[in-house]
Amino acid sequence: MENSINKFIFHGDQDDIVSIHYAKKASELYLNATFEVFPGEGRGYSEAGNKRMAEMTVDFVKSTI
Repeated sequence: MENSINKFIFHGDQDDIVSIHYAKKASELYLNATFEVFPGEGRGYSEAGNKRMAEMTVDFVKSTI
């Protein structure tokens, strides 16, 4: 898939609803994709996971504008 828009894909490795393999595959198909695994996180992130995701998202947005 060709697209110059940057993407940030993150996924908890303990998600029991959506396999992490889908996120990994998406990161391989999209150009300009950043893939981040959140170890120990499931479908709903912990408070620490949410904080980490928020900080990484802010950093990602800042790096793309």
